[in-house]
Amino acid sequence: MLGSTSCATTSYYLQSLNGHIDLLLKRQTISKILASQNTDKLLRDKLEMVLEIRRFASEHLGLPDNDSYSDYAELGRDFVVWNVFAAPELSLQAKQWCFLFVGCLHYRGYYSEEAANRYAQTLKVQGYDVFVGGVTAYSTLGWFNDPVLNTMLNRDNNYLASVIFHELSHQIFYLKNDTAFNEAFAETVAQTGVQYWLDLHGTTASRQKFLDKRSDETSFVNLILKYKEKLEMTYNSESSDDEKRANKKFLLNQIVEEYENQYETGNNTGRYATWLSSGLNNAKLTTVITYQDYVSGFLTIFHHEYGNYQKFYESVEKLSKCDKYKRKSILEDKITDFKC
Repeated sequence: MLGSTSCATTSYYLQSLNGHIDLLLKRQTISKILASQNTDKLLRDKLEMVLEIRRFASEHLGLPDNDSYSDYAELGRDFVVWNVFAAPELSLQAKQWCFLFVGCLHYRGYYSEEAANRYAQTLKVQGYDVFVGGVTAYSTLGWFNDPVLNTMLNRDNNYLASVIFHELSHQIFYLKNDTAFNEAFAETVAQTGVQYWLDLHGTTASRQKFLDKRSDETSFVNLILKYKEKLEMTYNSESSDDEKRANKKFLLNQIVEEYENQYETGNNTGRYATWLSSGLNNAKLTTVITYQDYVSGFLTIFHHEYGNYQKFYESVEKLSKCDKYKRKSILEDKITDFKC
């Protein structure tokens, strides 16, 4: 059994290493691409926008001023990696995988969608709820100069700015073994950073588009977090497993129905209808919970520091010194005057 596990671990690290090396070998310097007369106009416009966003990140958000996002790589696919998420059938506690250097994470990434689905199937056979989701970018935490990928350019400039701000945030602060803390911190910087960027450089239309999208996202996240509490009450109850399964099915259906009712009454645009109706389980819900559960707590700290990014980062550093349960309590209760 030990030999089998070791072999599987080695195989996983090899696919990760080979996938990242392949990505690095496809890099081209953005300045050279822009200097070429053969560069497609759409790509040129996007890469020029990347450079503007990159400068803004360092000058206004206090994010690292390094060579990340000074190169471009065309991967020939829509996602750079596919992350596998898993959770027990009757729990919202995300399964963790532990890795060299980065510690334990709530997901396991593959450069091949087929390999991700194959691994997810083995977890499903073991009784886990599973979900596989494509990812457009990831951070190497400053170990390498992360390139811009074609996968990042397929949406609007607001999304592009958000991705760059999010991934650079991981370079400025990363806490081992606490995925929810890291992702919510980076998401907070991304949300506030895009708002700041649009306030200074956006058009009326782009600002309104961002506000509409944020309103949609907030409504969706609040719905998921509302049912997170209901599901946790069910899973932690004294009911039998069969009763828990029945109530789980009922609550997951309720999420979809409530979202549909919101749409019919004009309280959302239906942006997440397909995601919800394509099948919900605990693993899929953890993808939202992991990235969003602590965002409101981080935003409270950010606004307490009057939007000063350097002071915000100092507060986050201070918060990171608390133990995991204390951090969780501070963020969930939105406490700004905390001691560890």
